[in-house]
Amino acid sequence: PLKAMAQLLFPETESEHWYGPSYLRNEIISTNYHDGSENPLTYRQVLIDIGRMARSYDSDRLLGVLGHRLSQSRKDLFIVSDCRYANECEFLLNKGFFVIKIHRAESLQSQDRSETEQDGIPIDNFHYHLYNDATLKELKRKLAEDLYERIKSFSLER
Repeated sequence: PLKAMAQLLFPETESEHWYGPSYLRNEIISTNYHDGSENPLTYRQVLIDIGRMARSYDSDRLLGVLGHRLSQSRKDLFIVSDCRYANECEFLLNKGFFVIKIHRAESLQSQDRSETEQDGIPIDNFHYHLYNDATLKELKRKLAEDLYERIKSFSLER
């Protein structure tokens, strides 16, 4: 829900910057907006700030939103596209999710806790590791070949 909230706050922005390749979130929204340190505001910083604000009310606030969505859903398949904190990973594992760790280029990461805490999650907590170091076409091919079989066997184990 963070990206949808961000788009509502900044309707003049392009969807691709919120939902497209990660490197686009390092771009400046507009020189009219600045963060608390008077730096030009980036797409990434907006998402960090919204997430931080929600967690300031309750560290599990966003998990509450997800839990509600899960309880209201009639779907057999539910994809959570982003998991950044240890408590989020634990929640997903306890709900029986197949959890994937996406490793991305170091140059795209900030030093915010939302970007670094997942490095402390035990490697065995992830069912699959995807190294995002190829073209989109190559990643899609790899996922089609490898991930489908892994998820299928995971589902049979349950």
